[in-house]
Amino acid sequence: MTNDWLAQLRGSPSFATRLLPATASVVGGEAERADLDVFLSKLRQADRSLVVEGLDLVVGGYDLFLKEELPRLLDELRSTRVDALVEVGPALEGKPDWGRTVLGWTSGALAPGRMMSRTVVRSLEVPENIALRMLLQRLSWASVGILRRLGSRAHQTVRTISGLAARALADPLIQAIPDVGGVSERTIAAAENAAASGYRRAGRLLRRRLGLMAVDDLSRWRRGAFVADLGEYEFMPLEDEEIFELLALATVLDVLEADLALGAPTSFWMRIGTNARSGPVARFEDGQGGTVDVFFDRSPAFLLEAATPYAEVFARHEGLGRGVDRRPDICLVRTRSDHRRQVLFVEVKLPGSQEPSAYLRDSIYKAFGYLHDFGAMWTEDQSPKIVLFAPLDAGPKPIAWDVGADLVVVSARRRHDLVTAVTRGLGFGGF
Repeated sequence: MTNDWLAQLRGSPSFATRLLPATASVVGGEAERADLDVFLSKLRQADRSLVVEGLDLVVGGYDLFLKEELPRLLDELRSTRVDALVEVGPALEGKPDWGRTVLGWTSGALAPGRMMSRTVVRSLEVPENIALRMLLQRLSWASVGILRRLGSRAHQTVRTISGLAARALADPLIQAIPDVGGVSERTIAAAENAAASGYRRAGRLLRRRLGLMAVDDLSRWRRGAFVADLGEYEFMPLEDEEIFELLALATVLDVLEADLALGAPTSFWMRIGTNARSGPVARFEDGQGGTVDVFFDRSPAFLLEAATPYAEVFARHEGLGRGVDRRPDICLVRTRSDHRRQVLFVEVKLPGSQEPSAYLRDSIYKAFGYLHDFGAMWTEDQSPKIVLFAPLDAGPKPIAWDVGADLVVVSARRRHDLVTAVTRGLGFGGF
């Protein structure tokens, strides 16, 4: 089932062009996506599996590591020495370990004139160096693969990474580090906890790259959701429910843009997995002098001038803690040119381990709570007011539209029902 949702998600134009990068603000109809969108547009008609790899190389900071931190690590490698017990001779070096030397002579393990001595040597076989070499190899393989597919059209950052990684792998010091073919959790952890900041950075980057190499499609796309924080990008794992929420959001955006023919959003701002922004994630022009705002995971209480009944219960009692207004997953707000407002909730429901029909019945009951709590924002004749978006193969009968139902249940597999609900709920098409 989840793989079906992922297939739908990958096929969504809004997911490919907006939710996947999920990084830029768009003002005046033009996206400030610059290099990232140029790169994505070149991949869109090619193998979609390269999108995650390419995005990670472009925004992951690997080029900065190779330019700034790797040279310092190589300098440290050239000067680092450790105390080690080694075989020397015939000249005496370091501090001889006569006990081990005599044992070696008597057992035949040491040739005459050879000794075991504790001396200072350059060590390249420590775990953090092995992690460093593995990172360089992974970066080289990934960037070369993309260059083979795109050639001169590849993003400049990918070309930079390819050149710097190849140059580093040709360095005699890096070549002297054992190529073990794979790394253990202990090796990565040793790098992440090393004294040198460059090793710590290498360990974190390697862990990220290895996460992207997951063979199964589900893991691959879970790691394809980005979090943008102060210009830094990092991957975050997504649960099945979060994937389904992204599918719902992408579908809603597609419906507004394509099915309702509103065109591309005039503004777009999205942080998948965070609630750091209180404004809409997307704004569309409604073609009649108004706008349609799309809010994701934000309480619509700000649309009311007074506290909700739910919040008032907490305000009037002691010992209940702090009452936070409930929030639908998606809230659509159409503001007409005369400032009249129409609001439509899209509540996304995934049963999980619970029996699907029982879970959906509970969700319907919860939706009636929304109707009571936020009733002041709807007019009596608006229909529907709430949409339950579910994975079940269910949908409204014609009578649901005829009677002007407040609540309708639509299936993720029946997009036409969602189109009808959004058209009616936001007052398009004469409704």
